[in-house]
Amino acid sequence: MADMLNQSDHDELIRLRASLEAHSQRESEVSRATLAEVSKMSATLNQLRDSVLEQQRDVRELRSRQADVDLRVATLEAQVDTLQDVSEQAERVQRAIAADADKRAKQYAWIAVAASPVVGIVVPILLKWLAALIAGTP
Repeated sequence: MADMLNQSDHDELIRLRASLEAHSQRESEVSRATLAEVSKMSATLNQLRDSVLEQQRDVRELRSRQADVDLRVATLEAQVDTLQDVSEQAERVQRAIAADADKRAKQYAWIAVAASPVVGIVVPILLKWLAALIAGTP
């Protein structure tokens, strides 16, 4: 019986060894498959991280561009306001010049009206007097 027990123990050990090797091989295959999946996931995560970093750079760049555009718009608005002020001032100056020119034209018209009778009477008399002087007759 001792031989039989030993033989049956030996058979049991061989069977357990074969079972252990099969189980170990399955675990190895599962570990390799798991490692491959983890590797794929890691690569995907790296791609996602790179994509997020790139998007963050793009967002910062867009914000910077928007700030530049806002600054340009504010500068242009200030220039437009300045040009409008200058235009209004030029319009006031033009109105003042036009009013002054109208005033002068009216003054010259009054002078011409007032001077025309004097010129019409004095000039012929003056011409006759000069003609008499030249001719020598008093």
